[in-house]
Amino acid sequence: MDDKTTTFDLPELLKGNVEAITGKLPEMTDDELAALAGLEKKGDKRVTLQREIEQEQACRKRIADALETRDAEVAKDIAATESAHAKALKAKDTTITDLTEQLRGEQFRRTAAEAAVAGPAQTMSLRVADAIELDPDAEAPALYALTEATQVVLADENGVSFRDLPPLEFHPDAYEPSGDRVKLVKDIVIEPGIPETGICKAFLMAGDKAVGVADLVSRFPGGGGRTAKISAGTFLFTGARSTTKSAA
Repeated sequence: MDDKTTTFDLPELLKGNVEAITGKLPEMTDDELAALAGLEKKGDKRVTLQREIEQEQACRKRIADALETRDAEVAKDIAATESAHAKALKAKDTTITDLTEQLRGEQFRRTAAEAAVAGPAQTMSLRVADAIELDPDAEAPALYALTEATQVVLADENGVSFRDLPPLEFHPDAYEPSGDRVKLVKDIVIEPGIPETGICKAFLMAGDKAVGVADLVSRFPGGGGRTAKISAGTFLFTGARSTTKSAA
């Protein structure tokens, strides 16, 4: 998790106020956080700042522990399935993921075909669902994405999802941690069979609650007869607590 290259001038940073310093904590390496904590204890001893540093360190430890547990479970599962049958399955070109994408594509194509039968005078309209709001009590997004299967729901600029774009399920290996945030490192393909839409953000869903949100820099068009792809690494999910801290 400590792969950042940013180097901070910690003594200079500590001259700022608490809000300015806490806004930089997620960008620091573990070593920089530890050094910052030591300098603050010897210096101004600001209680609020020390508490924020401790919370950041605690969150990172929980994420690291979750990753270690996940890796151990994955290794155990691999060892348990290393049989002749499992090896034969690995040799096949078509994976479960491929089949899922094929089924989703077939669903989109069926929607387009039904619209075509209705006649050229009718234009498909993208159906909208309910507005999604971040759960203010949720833990850091990384704690969910890296330990359990989650869903990504695409939405417009108002946070309203689309009924014609079903939630996309991803497993922990589809994410990479970034402080208390988490990045989706898998592509998202928008099939041509759905009505044209404009995607502005995505929500990370754990069960029925939104635990993270990622905003696009600009509106992303998709559907409407053309295939579109949102590249891996585009969505960096931030939780409600991180959003509040960044706005301070």
